[in-house]
Amino acid sequence: MENDASVIIKDEVPLKDKEILHLKETISALRSELEEFKFQKEKAVQEALASSSDEIKHLKTTAQALRDELENLNFQKDKDVQKAKADSQDEINQLHNTIQALREETEDVRYKGETKNQESIASFTDEVKQLKDTIQSLRDELENERFDFQKKLQKKEADKVAEVKVLQDAAQELRKKLDEFNLVT
Repeated sequence: MENDASVIIKDEVPLKDKEILHLKETISALRSELEEFKFQKEKAVQEALASSSDEIKHLKTTAQALRDELENLNFQKDKDVQKAKADSQDEINQLHNTIQALREETEDVRYKGETKNQESIASFTDEVKQLKDTIQSLRDELENERFDFQKKLQKKEADKVAEVKVLQDAAQELRKKLDEFNLVT
């Protein structure tokens, strides 16, 4: 019936009816405009959500890749530490065996004569001292390696914490921008 009313010639409609007809047309135009605005707003919100979702997904993927890499590094570190311990223990055992063999040899030489015995003892004592110095040097070197390794591990941990903080700050900034965008729209 409204369509029939809009077809009526304006001169034939009384002034009040013209005003009502004009108001109805205005209301209809505003409704259409409001629906278009709602549609555009919803579309913008969906696009923003999709963009944020993609970025969050990318950040999660990056974080997981970093976790995997850290796990691999920890595994490799543990493997290297075990190998270093095994190598050190083997070397220590060899040195102990060498020292033991030298001690036994020293005892054998002691019975061969007093003069030769004194020279041999001095020679072997120096060699034992050198071996002990070598053992101590190797122990010190091993301790330094452990210390360096711990420093590197702590730095990696600190780097990881810093990177997580940067990612958290970026995520917070994106949330803030999204909230501002939502408030504007």
